Order: sequence, then structure tokens, then C-alpha cells
Amino acid sequence: MKLLRVCVIGAGGAGLAMARHLISQVDIFDVSVFEQASSLGGTWVFNEDTGTDERGLPIYSSMYRNLR
Repeated sequence: MKLLRVCVIGAGGAGLAMARHLISQVDIFDVSVFEQASSLGGTWVFNEDTGTDERGLPIYSSMYRNLR
């Protein structure tokens, strides 16, 4: 049987959960996950940087700037 090719965009919480669900059905899906950032986890990844990253894209943080 031919596998259904699926692409998950984003490796944040929702993307990782969806990829895990699809990968558990190995007889049905061929899964690829694409993430723009250098790490997985989306806004759950703590990053002290603010502003933009090295490519000029905005840095989103799960924390408020002055909350420590």
C-alpha cells in the first residue's frame, strides 16, 4: 500500500504532538516535520534574546521581558 506523505509545519507543542500521532501509524503516513528555528519546542523554549534573530526574524518568548 502506498503511504500518504504528510508535512507538519512547525515543531512547537502542537506540531510535535501531531507528528507523534502521525508517526505512530507507520503503515499509513510518511511524515516530514519542518521547523524554522534552530531548536524544537516553539514558544516553550526559553530564550533571553529579544528583538530579531540572526536572519532578521522576530524572537518570540514564552516569558515577559522583565519577568525573572
